[in-house]
Amino acid sequence: MAVIPNFESLLLEVRQSLGLERLSSKKQEDLLNLDMSLTTYRALLESELEKVFDALELDTDARRDASLNLFDWNNFQQALIQRTWTCNASPQQVAWYMSGYCYAPAIGRILANWNLEGAFDKGMPGGEFWFLPSNDERTQSLVLPVQKVVSWLMDLLDLPMDKLKLDLGGKRAKRIDGDTYDSMERSLYNWLDGKTPHIQSIDSYFPDDAQLEFKGTFEPDSQKSHPEQFADAKAFLQRKGLDADALRDQIPITQPGVIEAILAGESPVDIEQEFIQLLSIRYGKPAMQTVRQRLRIARMVQDGYKRLVKFLCPGIDPACTDPYHNKVLQLIGIVETIYNLSIGAYKNCDSRAEEDAWFESKLAPWDKETIFLSILPSRFESAFEEVPQLLTREFAKLDPTTPLQDLVPMDEGNVQRIIQAKLKQLKSLIDEAKRVGYLRGCVETSLPWSPLESESSYWVVGQVALDDNLSASARENVIKRMRELAATPGQLVSAILIELHMLLNAGPKERPADVESRVKSLLAEAEASPGKTEWEAALLQYKAKHHLAQNDFKLAANLFRAALDASAERNCGSMRGEIARDCFAASLVNRRLSPRDHEKPYRHMLANDVIEGVVVTLEKTATAVASYFSETLYKPYPGYPRQEVRFSF
Repeated sequence: MAVIPNFESLLLEVRQSLGLERLSSKKQEDLLNLDMSLTTYRALLESELEKVFDALELDTDARRDASLNLFDWNNFQQALIQRTWTCNASPQQVAWYMSGYCYAPAIGRILANWNLEGAFDKGMPGGEFWFLPSNDERTQSLVLPVQKVVSWLMDLLDLPMDKLKLDLGGKRAKRIDGDTYDSMERSLYNWLDGKTPHIQSIDSYFPDDAQLEFKGTFEPDSQKSHPEQFADAKAFLQRKGLDADALRDQIPITQPGVIEAILAGESPVDIEQEFIQLLSIRYGKPAMQTVRQRLRIARMVQDGYKRLVKFLCPGIDPACTDPYHNKVLQLIGIVETIYNLSIGAYKNCDSRAEEDAWFESKLAPWDKETIFLSILPSRFESAFEEVPQLLTREFAKLDPTTPLQDLVPMDEGNVQRIIQAKLKQLKSLIDEAKRVGYLRGCVETSLPWSPLESESSYWVVGQVALDDNLSASARENVIKRMRELAATPGQLVSAILIELHMLLNAGPKERPADVESRVKSLLAEAEASPGKTEWEAALLQYKAKHHLAQNDFKLAANLFRAALDASAERNCGSMRGEIARDCFAASLVNRRLSPRDHEKPYRHMLANDVIEGVVVTLEKTATAVASYFSETLYKPYPGYPRQEVRFSF
């Protein structure tokens, strides 16, 4: 039904939200499906990242930091993809859980760390996240990022629209007829009204040679004395109509009474000097590059926000301020919470260890075990395994019609409801883990009663069936109970697959004498079930192994290729990498190594960490999978003579 978005698909979404020229459909498809050579892929990926960095006008240091953060994040993302099963979850459900449990917390953490090195929002109002949609408490309406940036710019210009429009566009605009200024004026009004601008308009309206006249800025005169500078600052505030309450939303002085004391002349000189400095930063004259950069960031977020609302919440207006209908607002709340806590940890602590402890102490216990598990410093070494287990269990509970679960309370009236749901979720997870442990400990013993008979959870019994240490007889009993508990055709096929796994992947000496007929019967049963579509990749893989054991190398190779294609339909843990390895190995039999035929499975092995070692060329991987074929994959059924095969590198 759905797959977890990979880095490539998210990069394409960012490009689209920035308004960059779209790649051709063929190139997009090849990029997403790894249907291009590794050299071509790396060159394209590097080129597309540079285009994103260029569009955001990032300097060298920012590009380096962004690249490092993306590298670290993608490593974690890939670890999740390789360990998570999305089951029957819909694309919306997968995107929702991944956004709430992984993406939004990570964005909040990364943005906070960036801001510690040097504020990327220097000069913007301090009381809100200018780059995120937010609810205006005064008007009870949603304010979008582009609206915020245009309002910020117009406040600094402090000119009526019919005046400021004449300074837009630089020299190029002055060479064109007068209607150009009217068009730019209409565009600015549209942006203020919530429309998303074209990136070309941002570039043409605010070129480096645009001579905008900033009437609403404040720059202290370095030639004046401190009392004179302070008097100028107060005069500026009076002209702007800013009192202490308004200033608390503009500059980072939020403690009660502090600004009042400064304005009353009751503060020390050093505090007044800091106040003047903060005022000059907030109301400083921005460079055209800064204006473009902020509008582009705002445009990117605004476009992404609108498209995400349309995708996750069909029929809901992006202007909706109800976070339980417009659920994307919950994701924004997560970003803001994690950002603020990360900044708070930095300000309140003296060491990284203290910061981490302070940060975690501010998170609710039920959130630490669910939506924030992926970013807990104390779980850094284990989160890449714990989060997939958590997500897989949640996905397994869903059918495509299940409504999206609320992740965080956005008002007092819903706190208890959402907390109780999370506590119930955690209690269920703990209870299931205990029952799995109990069953694993007693299925091998000869008790006067059968613990399996008293277990009514298909999931619990299924976890026991996956234990590689079970004896053959115990596994048969467990699989039998799975069949009894199967409530859907898909669950029945899942039980069949576990039995196929044990028969086909066992060593030749561990296989029963009737292994061929049993595998044939199980495959036929699965093929006849309507639940087979849920497990198409696994079924094709086992069919391929069945025909390989019958010495039908050509059909086996074709089925492995079909299984690799089918594995793109939904996440299936480590299976995709394993299928790619089997596909590569089987397609090498009695054939010469060819990038056209073997690059794709090689790429999928690489993407799924199936290849070990530092040097992982196509040729060295081919040598490794050839050995794997001979030593592990190729196991003829009893009565089928082992064939001599050749590999040509």
